[in-house]
Amino acid sequence: MSIETSIGLETGQPYPYRRVELVEPDWTRFPGWKDVTTEEWASVQWQRAHCVKNLKQLRELMGDLLDESFYADLERDQAERATMSMLVPPQMMNTMVSEMTWVDGTLTFDGTPLRDVIPALRRWYDADIQLGNPDLADMKLTAAFRDESLTQALALIAMSLDLTVQPRGTTIVLR
Repeated sequence: MSIETSIGLETGQPYPYRRVELVEPDWTRFPGWKDVTTEEWASVQWQRAHCVKNLKQLRELMGDLLDESFYADLERDQAERATMSMLVPPQMMNTMVSEMTWVDGTLTFDGTPLRDVIPALRRWYDADIQLGNPDLADMKLTAAFRDESLTQALALIAMSLDLTVQPRGTTIVLR
């Protein structure tokens, strides 16, 4: 019997649970909040006044942390699908788990569509990575990369999603 199994039996829980200390990330990592003080951040009035309500405010907050294609996709989604306006409080923006924030030096994807994974990998590895077929864009990846080389990361992705990696000159194509 494993330690995890014995812990589960001892506590009556079917799964072992890890205790993870929750620490609010540093909001000054966002270009739009780089000068926000601790006092301002703690202020309810500041939080309310700085909710992200539209694409312009999101751009001002995120700066070049997001790819231009993300903004284009969001704008299209809002026009075609949105049933309500955008309203994201600062603390929610700050604590979203996103591959784009790289808070602890780990690139993390949790059920993330490849359409979002590829731009993040391009920035993370400074490499030209493409999908060989647009139908692959909806495939979802759950993975975390910290010290893996580009070759290792792509091999793991390919193995996880049953894809192949094809170098084409300076471009890498996932099929």
